[in-house]
Amino acid sequence: MHNNLWILVSIALLLSEATSWAAEVLRLDGRPLSQVDIKPYTQFFIDESSALEFQELGEKEIPWADIEGEMYWGHLSHPLWLKVKVEAELEVELVLEHLFVHTDRMDVWHFRDNYLWHWQGGDRIGFKKSIPHARALSFLIPLIEGQQTIIIRIESEGNVSGRFDAWTYDEFSHHAMIEHIYIAALLGALIVTLLYNSFLYLSLKHREYLLYVGYLGFFFVVQCIFTGTLLNHMADSSLKFWLNNDGFHLCIFISLAFCVRFTIIFLNLKDKEPRLFRYLSFLFAALMGYGLISLALPYRFNSRVVFIVTVLASLSLLYSGFVASIRRYRPAYYYTLAWGFLLGGTLIVALKTGGVLPINLITSWSQLTGATIEAVLLSLALGERFNYMQRRASQQKEAYIRELVQKEESKRHSYEQLEKMVYPHQIERIKNGESLENTMPCEKRNAFVIAFDIINSTNLRHQNKREIFSEFFAHCHKIMMADYRKDQLQARAYRIKELGDGFLCSVGFPFCVPDGLNPGDVAFQLIQAFFHEFDQLMARNGLHGESLCSAAITFGEVEGFYPVSGVLEYDLFGRPVILASRYEAIRKRFFRNQLEGHILVVQTEAYQEFSQDIKQSLIRFDLSQGEKIRDHQEATSFYFKFIQPTQALRSIS
Repeated sequence: MHNNLWILVSIALLLSEATSWAAEVLRLDGRPLSQVDIKPYTQFFIDESSALEFQELGEKEIPWADIEGEMYWGHLSHPLWLKVKVEAELEVELVLEHLFVHTDRMDVWHFRDNYLWHWQGGDRIGFKKSIPHARALSFLIPLIEGQQTIIIRIESEGNVSGRFDAWTYDEFSHHAMIEHIYIAALLGALIVTLLYNSFLYLSLKHREYLLYVGYLGFFFVVQCIFTGTLLNHMADSSLKFWLNNDGFHLCIFISLAFCVRFTIIFLNLKDKEPRLFRYLSFLFAALMGYGLISLALPYRFNSRVVFIVTVLASLSLLYSGFVASIRRYRPAYYYTLAWGFLLGGTLIVALKTGGVLPINLITSWSQLTGATIEAVLLSLALGERFNYMQRRASQQKEAYIRELVQKEESKRHSYEQLEKMVYPHQIERIKNGESLENTMPCEKRNAFVIAFDIINSTNLRHQNKREIFSEFFAHCHKIMMADYRKDQLQARAYRIKELGDGFLCSVGFPFCVPDGLNPGDVAFQLIQAFFHEFDQLMARNGLHGESLCSAAITFGEVEGFYPVSGVLEYDLFGRPVILASRYEAIRKRFFRNQLEGHILVVQTEAYQEFSQDIKQSLIRFDLSQGEKIRDHQEATSFYFKFIQPTQALRSIS
């Protein structure tokens, strides 16, 4: 537009204002201006032809009208024009802050020093000559002395609001800085909560954590759009504009769907509330289905559906929490409180978007503030649910034990059965009120691991072979439990598990060896005792010399643990447990058809822990290039020893 044309337009506007302006004049006298609603100083006009251009304002008679009620027009099919009259005593920089994020396009015009200033911004076009701000469009307007007029045109397929706050630049900068910090803190809290629960899901593999993470992820995108963060900090692209328009609705539908599904599982609605379960399952399917269909529907129609669905889902989820709380489901207390904050904030935003509530600080930030509180509380709720499940499992186990010991005979029988599953010190601790999980050490320690195997046991022909093996394993366990002291968790070895024709055991942890003994030497002596016991048993059954045994010793860090679900059976895991089986299998590669007796294979790391006498009795085997031990590729050697079945062996003393 030419400057001369603007001068004519300006004169026409000023003349019309002199005769028909009914609104007040926004006066700037040099004092700071902070968050002043421009409604009293504004007139509006709705261009029902949708064809009016800016240069035509001075050529046509425009029916400007004062604004009554809120500056909110809902869904407008035509452009909204605003005219603001200001008077400045000095040159000053005025900031107009729009208080509604979702606006497709906004144009602002102002004339100064024979030059037409024109600003543009919006979801469809990004920012052009507007102040980058964390929430909504804000325009920096340089005013001159005297009366002047600012013209604003707003077009949007969504809801239309003309609510602006006026600021002087310094006050607005301080206000913007505080908002940036506030938004960053809240969004940062959401990110931390999202990452925290992601790690919990990866650790625990519980579905409710995955659903909560999915909900938080999409909800975070929704909040970035709501606060204007995405529009301000993401480079202009088709993806950016899609997210701020059709993608915004899709993210809302999917986040609500994740939320509904999470609620179904978290509150156990399938078992406890079948009718509520069916209703929410239908709502979940409807949200996912309509979310995809919405991509092909008009934006304005989807805006109305989002408003209705958000209110419906908010009330439904809050009601579900109340129902679960009434039946005294403890995690539901946190859930209801958490969703009360979030859904209350969401409901306020939906009512604000629908024009029911005014736009102000409370309604603008209610959802993000509620979301941050909700994220923290719901994480506590998930933790409480995990504790609840653990307590329930523990209570069921304790109830089972109490039931068994109600009568003296039942008590005796129950402890006889428990002795088959746990050690005597565990039974005593359970009697004293401790939980099963506290009766064995759940920590990491260095230990020796023994893998023992009967070679070619399937080829041994004897009608009582299974009974012979069972007797042998029982004798081996008795040897392991020599010097057992329940007050100090002391024994020669701990049996990890039986493997049909062999077993795994550990020396040094979780049971410590008697004071003054070298755990490595104890492990070596145990294998000698196992071989000796096997030879004696074979001789008693007329099988002497018909079968040989193989054993391996490894050393390293192992960890004791109880599983988090199912039957709580104490177990050990760690690299030495795996390597023990690998080293025991070495004889199949390097000593096939060359066995001179029972064979013992020792990992180099375990060899280093032996006393000098035992080291001298072992033979070193160097691995040639290309020879590797499975799962221990870095090994370059190992040690071994053959022990003749007829050799007189000294059993453990």
